[in-house]
Amino acid sequence: MLLRRGLYQAAMFGAFSAFWTTISYLLTGPGFHYSPVGVGIFALVGAAGAAIAPLAGHWADRKLARPMTGLAFAVAAAAFAVAGFGQHSIVLLALAAILIDMAVQTTLILGQHTIYQLDASARARLNSAFIATFFLGGALGSQIGSIAYRADGWGAVSILGAALPLLALLYWLTEHRAAGRKTVPVSN
Repeated sequence: MLLRRGLYQAAMFGAFSAFWTTISYLLTGPGFHYSPVGVGIFALVGAAGAAIAPLAGHWADRKLARPMTGLAFAVAAAAFAVAGFGQHSIVLLALAAILIDMAVQTTLILGQHTIYQLDASARARLNSAFIATFFLGGALGSQIGSIAYRADGWGAVSILGAALPLLALLYWLTEHRAAGRKTVPVSN
């Protein structure tokens, strides 16, 4: 479960990093002409995504980690669709930023809650492996996002950003089957 949750979060943080690395290219470009200060102010919009944290903790406590993780993947992918279609609208880009941040925050909290259930005495080690895995995803997302933007603009970043949570969602769909195989009793 640690590897699975780490890969989920790597995909989500990769999408998050692709968005936040390249949004500055879009906002400082010909469509918006934002200054660096303007880009920084826009980035504050994303902080609204942190408001989901108490809800995510509540979902985890109510044993809703699995369904809410799947929903967060779908929200992140939809947010990138909004970002792609709204590339000329600051309101739609801001909405996408908030949704992406909410989805990433949700999967982070649910992921940590899930891995902490594995071994209460090993929380630090489990969290270290989890964080290392998802930061690797973030670094790759930032790099690949920059390459995508340079190759084909904001549309390419939007496709990349949607693809990562969709890949995580496809992997998530196998979670129940994988868990079911482990719990099948062996008859003699």
